[in-house]
Amino acid sequence: MLFVSFIRLFVSFIRLFVSFIRLFVSFVRLFVSFIRLFVSFIRLFVSFIRLFVSFLRLFVSFIRLFVSFIRLFVSFIRLFVSFIRNHHRFKKKFFSLERYVTGRFLVYLITLYDRMGHAVAQLVEALRYNSEGRGFDSRWCHCNFSLT
Repeated sequence: MLFVSFIRLFVSFIRLFVSFIRLFVSFVRLFVSFIRLFVSFIRLFVSFIRLFVSFLRLFVSFIRLFVSFIRLFVSFIRLFVSFIRNHHRFKKKFFSLERYVTGRFLVYLITLYDRMGHAVAQLVEALRYNSEGRGFDSRWCHCNFSLT
């Protein structure tokens, strides 16, 4: 009976040992899985760091672009204000030039009219001139010498 008990104990011991081996194999598999997971986590962390660095570079580029846009907008506003000022100055100068040219043209027309009137007056005067008792006979003249 002792022998049978010993055999049973030995069989139980073998079963326990097999269970222990299985547990150890499971533990090794779990450890390998943990190592793989850790390596994956490290890769993911490195990828995250690269992504973060890329985001920072993109953000810096965006800030530079925004600053450039603001400078461009300020330049556009200055250009628009300059255009408005220059347009006002041009308009002022153009109208003063227009007034000057119009005034000069009116002076020219008045002078021309005055000279023509003076020439017409001289013509009438010459036609009325009485030489040797012969005067100007207005019946033979059908011209209208009105100055108005």
